[in-house]
Amino acid sequence: MAENPRDLAYQIIHRVDFQGAFLNLLIRSSLEKSKLPERDRGLVTELCYGVARLRNRVDFAIAHFSSRPLDQIDPALLDLLRLGVFQLLETRVSAHAAVNETVNLAQKYTNPGAAKMANAVLRACANSPESIPWPGREDMVQYLSVVLSYSEWMAAYLIRNYGEKTAERICAAGNDRAPLCMRINTLKGSREELEEWLSSQSIAFRRSSYVPDGLANIDAPVGKLKPLLRDGRGIFQDESSMLVPYMLGPRKGQLIMDACAAPGGKATHLAQLTEDQARILAVDLSRERLKAMGASMKRLGVKSVKSRQGDSTKLASVAGQQADAILVDAPCSGLGTLRRRPELKWRREEGDLAELAALQSRLLEGAAPVLANGGLLVYSACTITREETVEVVDAFLASHPDFQAERAVEHCPLGCPADAEVGDYLQLMTHLHNTDGMFIARLRKSG
Repeated sequence: MAENPRDLAYQIIHRVDFQGAFLNLLIRSSLEKSKLPERDRGLVTELCYGVARLRNRVDFAIAHFSSRPLDQIDPALLDLLRLGVFQLLETRVSAHAAVNETVNLAQKYTNPGAAKMANAVLRACANSPESIPWPGREDMVQYLSVVLSYSEWMAAYLIRNYGEKTAERICAAGNDRAPLCMRINTLKGSREELEEWLSSQSIAFRRSSYVPDGLANIDAPVGKLKPLLRDGRGIFQDESSMLVPYMLGPRKGQLIMDACAAPGGKATHLAQLTEDQARILAVDLSRERLKAMGASMKRLGVKSVKSRQGDSTKLASVAGQQADAILVDAPCSGLGTLRRRPELKWRREEGDLAELAALQSRLLEGAAPVLANGGLLVYSACTITREETVEVVDAFLASHPDFQAERAVEHCPLGCPADAEVGDYLQLMTHLHNTDGMFIARLRKSG
């Protein structure tokens, strides 16, 4: 494991680009293995997230200073150039350090010719950053794509669905750093006890605006919170994700199914809300993810959740009985999570939306016959596209007259976030609520 922060950042960036790794998980695992001091860990995180968030912006600058088109630059060298140019344009790192450290890495990971090219491009950028011809707002698709660094299809999609002004606000918010949020595990201690511990460590925080067992804006490096995580007294979770289990109104003694459960954040929260006295069946396709979920349940002290591998589009064959309540937290494009998963900007294609919507519809179809009459089905997705949210649920309701939507706003534990109502549904937005973009629908089966 590299003990030079820029070297480690490059390795992470390259693995995300070429091995499909998840950026947040890879950063966390890499830093856990590293012996870097806290300051250097912060630099690794800043560089990795920054390059992933602003890749189009940085590539535009590289193309301006390079004598070779981007698609003709060796992938390893291109990632190194991204690392260097990001430091030059977007950080307070000295130009000397940004250039020299990147050239040294090019000498290590590429060849003399590539290192020479890296030196030339980076020095040109350092000497005349003002020469970069950034697009203006007169071509809003190009402006959002290059200056705010989104794929062209995503920029066009947001403008088409939200208008130019709101699209720009959405893109700008998606480039912000996500606040560090934590769910208090009340199975292992009270809110007051955990808050007292944070205060004793001089860690600032605020209580969640949306859920009673959440904390937000925790001002501490992750390493300082390890005692809480290790003991299961808290779990990292966005405020929007914490809101979803409340929408199910879980009660002691109920049979509750989580149809897409791993890695288990919402299933364990359901257990917590029922004081570990419900019967919760957590279903997921991935055996490995269920295994990781089992470790999380043990750490959190959860005993009421039983996991089962299976395909929830055929939930009846997996469950074998009817449920009082079902959560379908569906696989989705993740476009509401770009602050935390900026690599999705470059992995998603517009055609993915229809494919994901078809899967989401099959998941709802699979859940419908398993839910007992009078039971509650909650559908959620961490995205902001109509194709995966309103349109999926509206189509389901149109073909299932035995289901009716209930106003989700009436079931927010601390009141509805402002401007979050979309008909009977909730749609949280990063630029409005400082949460992940999260859609939630609450559907009751008659009978």
